[in-house]
Parts: sequence; C-alpha cells; structure tokens
Amino acid sequence: MKPSESSGSSFIGNQALVGRMAMSLVPKNLVLPVFRGPLKGKKWVVRSGVFAYYLGTYEYGNQRLLHESVSPGGTVYDIGAHVGFYTLVASSIVGGRGRVVAFEPLPRNLKFLRKHIELNGVANVQVIDKAVADANGKVLFSLGEGSSMGHMSDKGEIEVDVVNLDSLIEERVIAPPDFVKIDVEGAEFLVLTGAKRMLDEYYPDILLSTHSLEVRDNCLSLLRSCGYDTSSLSGNAENVGRDYFARKKGKGLVFCGTPN
Repeated sequence: MKPSESSGSSFIGNQALVGRMAMSLVPKNLVLPVFRGPLKGKKWVVRSGVFAYYLGTYEYGNQRLLHESVSPGGTVYDIGAHVGFYTLVASSIVGGRGRVVAFEPLPRNLKFLRKHIELNGVANVQVIDKAVADANGKVLFSLGEGSSMGHMSDKGEIEVDVVNLDSLIEERVIAPPDFVKIDVEGAEFLVLTGAKRMLDEYYPDILLSTHSLEVRDNCLSLLRSCGYDTSSLSGNAENVGRDYFARKKGKGLVFCGTPN
C-alpha cells in the first residue's frame, strides 16, 4: 500500500470513529429535520441508523440516481429498506400519484421504518414485513453485526417470512415497478431469480448492491440475459460490494460509470 493510500484509509477510519462517538452522545429517541440533500427538512430519528442518514449525505450519488431515473407517479420497490432512508427519498419523488413498496423483515428496523413514515405523514408507501428471495415460505435470518447487516443464514437467530416478487405481482399484491433498489446483504441473486418474469416483462431500472464476487457475477449475468445493460457506479468493476445500475438495452444509462 502506498503511503498516501494508508493516510487516506486512516482519515476515513478517524472520521468513522468520530461519527460513532458523536452518535453515542445523541439522545436515543431524538427526532430532528434531515440536514441537507433531497430529504432536507424531513423528520428523522437520529440514532435509527448511520449518522449520514440524518446529515442527508448517505450514498449521495445513489440519491441523485433515483432523482434522474424515477418520475412522479412511478412505482418503486425498496428491497432491504432498513429504516427507510431510500423509502423516503423515493416517496418524495413519486408523489401522491406514485407508490413505494418497502420490504424489510427485521422487527427493529421495521419499527423505525414505520416511525419515519408516520413522522412525515407519508401516505404513498406500502410496507411488506418480509424478506425477498426466489420462493415463498420462511427462512432463518441472522441479525448481523449491525442493523443494516442482517441476512438470510442457516445459522440465523430468528425466523422470518420470505416472498418472491413474481408471485406478489401475479397475485396483484403489488403493482409492477418502474425502479427497484436491492440491497439485501448477499441474497441479491435470489431476489432477481424470483423476479425473472418481472424483468422479462416490465424492465424496471435497477439499483443493485452486491456483496461478493460470485453474487455480483451471477446477478450481472442474469440481468444481461434479460436484455439489460449494466454499469458500475463505483467506476471500478472489480470493487466488490459497490453498487451497479441496470437498465433495458437501448434506453441509455443516465450517469457516468463503467459499463460492464
């Protein structure tokens, strides 16, 4: 590692440490307006998640991507909604004529997700308290090291309901999407496998976060087989765990990334 890289890593690590220390001083249930960004002024439980949620700076490039890709009146799925940051961003974009479907299985996260919806008087969000994969049923779920790191696991501490998107759309539980955000700590390929008919028929734009090389490669291969172009939002196709954008071939990508 170059000295400059080491210095940069130390700086980022120090920032994270300072952020955690600052968060520990905040009262547990303090509600404040989001400081900046698309959610500026929205009410937020400061300690519900990372401090960047409250600051409004969390994954700012992805927030911008939503604004460039989603239109008023559209339908957005937030799969792995956590405490509702992207849910609120999408809700503010689609407006009263649109719909956001937020999938989140963990009770702790669901409490804050619903609290943020209530605090902001949001009426266009449908919460589904289930995990998403390639089948319907129940799965074991690990709580992970933090509230955003829960994932399906044979050694999970709790059992949660699991659904697949094709069944929900076919049964008209939810409307077909225009945009889908997927961040489910390693189960992304299962989500896409259980949405094959959706991909083939409706071609929603997809914001995808992958968590291993194998999952990334499987996801991108499936999307390409369904007629999608894909691009790395990190600008580095080898950067595991970063985000990807997928859009139907011929529609054009809406940002500067590295095509894959």
